[in-house]
Amino acid sequence: MTRRYGAVLLLWLASGLPAAAQTAQDLSQMPFAQLLELRVQQVFGAFDRLQPVTEVPSSVSIVTADEISRYGYRTLADILRGVRGFYVTDDRNYSYVGARGFNRPGDYSTRILLLVNGHRVNDNVYDQASVGSDFGIDAAMFERVEIVRGPASALYGTNALFAIVNVVTRTGAALNGLTFDAEAGTLGTQLVRGVFGRRLKNGMDLALSGTYERSDGVGRLYQPAFDTPDGSGGVAENLDSEQSGQVYGRFGTKNLTVTGLFGRRTKTVPTAAFFTIFNAHDPAQQTTDRKSTVDAQYVRVVGAARVTAEASLDYAAYAGVYPYPGEPPQAAVVGLRDGSSGLRWTAESRVTQPLPGGQMLTLGGEFVDNVTQDQWSAYPFPSSANFTLNHSSRQGAVYAQDEVRLRPWLIVNGGLRHDRYVSFTRTTPRGAVIVMPTTNHSFSDGPG
Repeated sequence: MTRRYGAVLLLWLASGLPAAAQTAQDLSQMPFAQLLELRVQQVFGAFDRLQPVTEVPSSVSIVTADEISRYGYRTLADILRGVRGFYVTDDRNYSYVGARGFNRPGDYSTRILLLVNGHRVNDNVYDQASVGSDFGIDAAMFERVEIVRGPASALYGTNALFAIVNVVTRTGAALNGLTFDAEAGTLGTQLVRGVFGRRLKNGMDLALSGTYERSDGVGRLYQPAFDTPDGSGGVAENLDSEQSGQVYGRFGTKNLTVTGLFGRRTKTVPTAAFFTIFNAHDPAQQTTDRKSTVDAQYVRVVGAARVTAEASLDYAAYAGVYPYPGEPPQAAVVGLRDGSSGLRWTAESRVTQPLPGGQMLTLGGEFVDNVTQDQWSAYPFPSSANFTLNHSSRQGAVYAQDEVRLRPWLIVNGGLRHDRYVSFTRTTPRGAVIVMPTTNHSFSDGPG
């Protein structure tokens, strides 16, 4: 009986630690007193400031750069696939994230808020959280990935329902030098990567990387649904290839940080999605995604207050080719062209101010101008009813959040956010109570 209770206690202690703190084997070999003294990891993406995970009203997992390297994760989807409570599906075109048993087909992971260094990168056409090779940043440039479950913070609006996934990228100081990688593997996989990073004596920090990767994929992919007498035996041949390229740069000074990224991915699709012709090659079903982001963040401490101002420009484009039968008397296969293009600029400012009585007050607002939110679809025939939608919109939000430490072991968190969209406005309250029985453990009752 004593051994059973000891094992339960050990598992309870381990569950309160960050996901990346120690392996299960390491924990089992640690003395009880040493388990209580393990350092608590800190998270930035929950409330846009660095704080212990035990003070956040959500369950938090952190995946570090060491883990990414150790397990050979190539994409953000690979990382999330190994996080408890998350699962990733892949239709050989895109990867989709599910959380807490929910992953609605066709949802494009819109209930996950995806951030890069605290900046939102869900696109402005589909609100998609791109987690595969279409994400736009090589996983080797991740310093850590923070997963904050639930809508825990009033600082974030749309998409922050199931989780906030904040990718913190590597700095020049962390890279500290020049590296070059070249890899080759099965299925025609090839990768070339160049990385440079340095912190200069004057305090400037510079990080730069470029990556190109390609794969032939599965050469012969059997799909029973297409194994019919008049078909090709249900085998798609040489239709699973993928190639991608990413460029990442980060420049930082004492107060200013500028992050830029560009990614392009082309994927050949073997599944004959959307009732296209199976095993078609001329043209083959194919999608191309482009992502670009430039984000500038200025942070300054004025007295006891932390003032943040941020401006960014985001662009996301998708283009697809889908093979369908041509119109009579034309017998050749034709390609339906489908695509979207979204461009937005964002301005945001916030102030975090400590107040008497153990309070931490955050006030902020943001404005988003969706310059373009265009979609189109076209057959190469004059008789076809092609589809074109040219759209734009604006949205804004203001928010306030107060964190009150009533006791060293008790924190009350409350927030209010008001969002204004083109067709509606909404005010959303947030609240939580956090109890910390030890410095390494906490319990919370709230939205997370």
